[in-house]
Amino acid sequence: MGRTFSVLRGRMANGQVGNMGIGTEIDRELEEGRKKLLASKHRFMLGLVIPALVMLAVFEIYPVTLAFWTSLHKVTLYDTGRPFVGIQNYIHLFTDSHFFNTVLPNTFIFTFAGLIAETVLGISIAHLLNRRFRGEGIVTTMLLFPMMVAPSIAAVLFAWLFNSQFGIVDVVLKAVGLPAVSWLSGRWTAMLVILISDVWLWTPWFAILLLAALKVQPPSPLEAAKIDGANAWQVFLHVTVPYLSPVLTICMLIRTFDLFRQFDQTWVITSGGPARSTEFFSIYAYKEFFEYTNYSSGNAAALMGAIVMLIFGLIMYRTFARLTGGEKASG
Repeated sequence: MGRTFSVLRGRMANGQVGNMGIGTEIDRELEEGRKKLLASKHRFMLGLVIPALVMLAVFEIYPVTLAFWTSLHKVTLYDTGRPFVGIQNYIHLFTDSHFFNTVLPNTFIFTFAGLIAETVLGISIAHLLNRRFRGEGIVTTMLLFPMMVAPSIAAVLFAWLFNSQFGIVDVVLKAVGLPAVSWLSGRWTAMLVILISDVWLWTPWFAILLLAALKVQPPSPLEAAKIDGANAWQVFLHVTVPYLSPVLTICMLIRTFDLFRQFDQTWVITSGGPARSTEFFSIYAYKEFFEYTNYSSGNAAALMGAIVMLIFGLIMYRTFARLTGGEKASG
């Protein structure tokens, strides 16, 4: 802009710009400068966005598009024709009794049970740590230890703990006079082991985030509620929970997605067994694709799981928001 005004002043000094044309010339020069500045900003913005769009297209859009194309065709190792079959692979899912009687119930039961357990334990631990005491830093640091362990390593640990031959859990049960349990030989006991491993691994994540929110909670609403005669439970329910609602809702939503697509611990502990009784959405899709080489069915199962997860996540988000006071019920 300074260069524009310098040029105009030079032209005025040389008599190149008359009094009547000064305003028009200035407006034209300013408009050109503004266009150049906007063009420069647009180029800079495109330079930042284009790499992200390329990565998104290569690692997200293309694989999902290819998976959708595969789910509509019959793709096998021995046939290069790949005929179009429409929604036949999706019909196969809806007519598969194992998918409806085992995979879907396992996925939803595990998601709800894990979410409730981790939420309750996370809030409880956060409240216990939300006070000044000797060794506060050490306890908080120790709480982070499970988060430093890879999920597969944690799964190996719990598979050993609950092993029916040398597991320490059965040793403890026998020591207190209780019968040993073949934890990994039954559907529900094996799912319980997977659930315990997941709760142990991710409850600290829940607790740390809620503790951070509690640390910055203003004390005035709490003091006002106590002055009005509210007990500890009423203060928690009507003051603390609404304050934590944004953090609590996001944490619960993230954990819902993680629990729904559970794979690591299940694969290491049971691999979907015994007799495919602990398969979840992800395990089912993995086995269809890699073990049984049903590539079309595997992609259809994966896409169906993504759609169900999206719908389920939206429903859960609205539910969490209403339960925690983050959103008022409409109507």
